[in-house]
Amino acid sequence: MSEEKILLLVNQDQFGELAARFFDAFPLRLYLADTLESALVTARRERPKLILLASNLSGLDAIGGCAAFKQEELLRTIPLVVLAFGGAGDVEQFRKAGCDDYLVMPMDRNEFFSYLHHYIPNLEWQKERVPYYSQVTIRDDNDLFYGMTGDISSGGLFVATFDRLPEEGEIRLSFTLPDEKTTIVETSGRVVWLNSKNRPVSPLPEGFGVEFTSISHVEYLAIKEYIAAARMKSQPMNIEQSQEKLPAASICFDSRQSDNLQPNIP
Repeated sequence: MSEEKILLLVNQDQFGELAARFFDAFPLRLYLADTLESALVTARRERPKLILLASNLSGLDAIGGCAAFKQEELLRTIPLVVLAFGGAGDVEQFRKAGCDDYLVMPMDRNEFFSYLHHYIPNLEWQKERVPYYSQVTIRDDNDLFYGMTGDISSGGLFVATFDRLPEEGEIRLSFTLPDEKTTIVETSGRVVWLNSKNRPVSPLPEGFGVEFTSISHVEYLAIKEYIAAARMKSQPMNIEQSQEKLPAASICFDSRQSDNLQPNIP
């Protein structure tokens, strides 16, 4: 299955939330822009299947941005969905400007998936969690302690703990990817489930599952590349198979229109 393209006109924090919660399980190619001008150029060139536009992006008249996309004959048929981070705004004004849908964030994961499937009907869930073993440093409100990762996806990882389990909630994580650059990942995460001796919920060792909440573009891309490489190693190629494997949710940065985004074309 080929990757479907989605253009995101969002800031760093908004990208972190979307990437960690919603895009890690699908074979998508994400194009990121932080200005209307760069978004329009990318949309004309790539013709994405869907455009997601943040309603409160700094320096952007979001209503005017909707109108700009819909005024161009080449782009007006592409579905444009406004993401309202921090509460609902003037929905009617966005509708008049031409937006096709208006979603108030944060949103339930399953509900967001249903919207993706509405606009990209052939989108299929793709499991991309791979085994990954490395020491991880964990910081919560009470202490600093250590654990060992068990597996990883671009949205989170499982951590087996030697000493204790953290409280459910926000923590800080630091770990190293065994890639060519030995990338150090330092991110915030949310403990979403616990696997304790007294109340086991998985055959995995005692530990916890964590969802990344503030991962950067660079760290996200490094994890995606590590996962793609690990999957390639675990799936022997035969002569009839394609030589190109596309990782789920590839990230494309277009530095030709934005000084803040680093280019990395998969």
